[in-house]
Amino acid sequence: MTTIFRRLLPALCALVALPPSVAAQQTPDAARIYAESCSVCHGDDGSGAIWGQASLATPPRNFRSEESRRELDRNRMIASVTYGRPGTPMPGFGTQLMPAEVAAVVDYVREQFMQGLDAPAAPLANVRDVPYSHTPPPAPHELPLPDGLSGHVERGRAYYMENCVPCHGASGTGDGPRAYFIFPKPRNFLEPTTRSYLNRPNVYKGIKFGVVGKEMPAWGKVMDDQQIADIAEFVYTSFIESGTAADH
Repeated sequence: MTTIFRRLLPALCALVALPPSVAAQQTPDAARIYAESCSVCHGDDGSGAIWGQASLATPPRNFRSEESRRELDRNRMIASVTYGRPGTPMPGFGTQLMPAEVAAVVDYVREQFMQGLDAPAAPLANVRDVPYSHTPPPAPHELPLPDGLSGHVERGRAYYMENCVPCHGASGTGDGPRAYFIFPKPRNFLEPTTRSYLNRPNVYKGIKFGVVGKEMPAWGKVMDDQQIADIAEFVYTSFIESGTAADH
């Protein structure tokens, strides 16, 4: 064992004392972070994705606007990326990104889209200790859809497949092709806590008005109440009530 340890010791020391060239490689890749976590709402050029401008209850910030240049100093942006913006779809990334990564992506936005408005400031620390959200309480499942609406499952299935699959997936498990780029992840309708909370009224409300702190848009901007009721009935019947992936 002593001989083996002596042979491994130089390698262990090399790992502890990384040369500057290796350390430099560990600098956060701000462009990648923005592309994976931010561009889906704020757009590749920082002016706000078209789908978000049209669908989200509060449109994503256009970083190229004069309003953003006036209102957004670096510290406020770091706080927004870390903790989110209450009352808007902007989630907090403090549980997903390290403080250095948060600071790097903020600086990237300012340099690429806002022309580097001020000098760097110290990033916020200990953001991983901040809880992101709470578990909602169970809801009564005997309640019907609101406003006397009655949903049609087959129509709802067609609307769901056309509009919801990219995020929530065909099986309702939140694994659609866009889910990789979204944080927090799209709702998994088969998850037990989700099933206890999402009764028909709550499914309908989430679809119509969107969900604060998530990238769930307000479909009430582009769909009428009956279409939303049809999707809600399909989601509730196929995923929430059954607890299994529907046969599509």
